Amino acid sequence: MAEIGRLNSLEILHHTPQGFYLDGAEHGEILLPSRYVTDSMKEGNMITVFIYRDSEDRLIASTDRPKAIVGEFAGLKVTSVHPNVGAFLDWGLPKDLLLPYREQTKPVRKDQIIVVRIILDPTSERLVASARLNRWLEKQAPRYRRGQSVRLLISERTPMGLNALINESHVGLLYRDPSIAHLDPGDQLKGYIQQIRDDGKIDLTLNPDRGARVVSLSS
Repeated sequence: MAEIGRLNSLEILHHTPQGFYLDGAEHGEILLPSRYVTDSMKEGNMITVFIYRDSEDRLIASTDRPKAIVGEFAGLKVTSVHPNVGAFLDWGLPKDLLLPYREQTKPVRKDQIIVVRIILDPTSERLVASARLNRWLEKQAPRYRRGQSVRLLISERTPMGLNALINESHVGLLYRDPSIAHLDPGDQLKGYIQQIRDDGKIDLTLNPDRGARVVSLSS
């Protein structure tokens, strides 16, 4: 079954001047545009593609992988803001990803990096972004242990420091300190659980001896 917003292994059915058509099962034939076609692709081959809707609302296949797929979090750059619909984000595909106003928690601006989750609108079957991160995080109390190594995605600046998603399941705080001055929303790095407070909130720390590598999306 072909799933919108995910990577799929689909069979090549036939070739046209526009590209290859793939077997999308209940979605019918799905076009892989000619810009993605390579000499090694033949009818009957199985290829891995990402499926999404183009600007004309047609299902399109791409051999390019976006910066995030359905169910994943990522820091994406705002390419434009439109007063009637919301902001558009660069997620690595020709058609920018919409961040609707209803999925924003605060106004965004062009060139800003904003951390979002990729979701599939069940009614329109269109992929959109959501900045309402708490909706997708675990509601149960965290079970981390002090000193545990975790994956962090910096989500926003606060007066106290930086909020970060922990293993894409909880949110924690890196307190303001010179050692985190170089970090920005969208950066990914290794961190450590400093403590879980009585109110369930999580304090985070970086291990200064190991010099955690940072993947920056703001450059």
